[in-house]
Amino acid sequence: MDKLHVLYTVKVKFKGEEAGEKVLKRKHLSKCAKGKMSDQLQFVYDFYSQLYNTNYTEMVGLDMKFISVAEYDELYQEVYE
Repeated sequence: MDKLHVLYTVKVKFKGEEAGEKVLKRKHLSKCAKGKMSDQLQFVYDFYSQLYNTNYTEMVGLDMKFISVAEYDELYQEVYE
């Protein structure tokens, strides 16, 4: 079965910061079956919303980018050295 390779970028800011202030970014690598993309996107959104929407921080964005197998493998090696 073909898998899609996805790079998510989660954007988080501290509460009280202005919109143009510093935004923290976290990368999330994923493989997903083609028919399950919407389910996975909802899962990732829900997971990071619960993790970062606190008294101190809030998730302000979630970007998704399809990447090649080679790019996925390279990023995976960087993360799991």
